[in-house]
Amino acid sequence: MSGETWLVVPAYGRGERLGGRGPKAFLPLAGQPLVAYCLAAAAASGAVTAVVVVADPEAARATLAACPPASRRLVRAVAEGGATRRDSVRAGLLAVRAAVGGDADPVVLVHDAARPLAPPDLFARVAAAAAGGAVVCARPSPDTVKRVAGERVMETPPRDELVLAQTPQGARLSLLERAHAQWTGGEASDDAQLIEALGEPVRVVDGTPFNFKVTTTEDFALAEAWVRAGGAPWMPAARPGA
Repeated sequence: MSGETWLVVPAYGRGERLGGRGPKAFLPLAGQPLVAYCLAAAAASGAVTAVVVVADPEAARATLAACPPASRRLVRAVAEGGATRRDSVRAGLLAVRAAVGGDADPVVLVHDAARPLAPPDLFARVAAAAAGGAVVCARPSPDTVKRVAGERVMETPPRDELVLAQTPQGARLSLLERAHAQWTGGEASDDAQLIEALGEPVRVVDGTPFNFKVTTTEDFALAEAWVRAGGAPWMPAARPGA
């Protein structure tokens, strides 16, 4: 099974900044659950061979039952999420390890369900790069970035040295397991940060402007407007009136 590429999808966030209407990954975006978009992109990528969804099992199974067959076939396990994103990713990695056995070392991608518009080719490019080492997709910052303390500007880092990290991020399963096991720095913002702390190199590949994180009601409205305007062929069909 080492030739497989697994995808771990943390989908346990509560979405407080979206009004607390329930788990964010299962809110309807143009009538389709948010998580259905990344599953559809993974299925269309041709690179992902198996998926672990980390979420409330009851909510996940109800959603998966309504997904197209190509997406459903990819999902090998639903793992219960944890108190933090890192806890949820670790639960997903444990599910991958249980499925592949102790000697296998497949490529594993981690992609937040809150980034529903990541296209299939992005999954394919990250998977190909992750076969040779850890990788993060990212975009250059279009804005000048300031480091501040309170209301005071402390520094303006060179913009050409800064990128905006996205998911999916990927590495071999053994490296992700080691990075999560040895991390002692409290909550981390992404998996690449844990690998960096080991002193292991992390390669950057180009992300995409559409791969923004849906965090606020404004983000949600922007994503829904694009999907309803036609979106992309790989997306699940919008439901009129939903």
